[in-house]
Amino acid sequence: MTEGPKELTVEQVASELQVHKKRVYQWIQQKALPALDLGSSRKHSYRVSRADLDAFKAHRRTTGSQDT
Repeated sequence: MTEGPKELTVEQVASELQVHKKRVYQWIQQKALPALDLGSSRKHSYRVSRADLDAFKAHRRTTGSQDT
């Protein structure tokens, strides 16, 4: 498990995963990455829990082996 804040912003998630923040917003909108919306209906302000991010990363991890 990774140390750090318990709740992360979209920007922090994007930085950790080395992706653009638009990709993080897509994952949230697709419900692939759970997030808490602390904003309004006009301006979202998402927070992602460390536990949810760790689970997201574990779920998307590849094993590196291929069946050929």
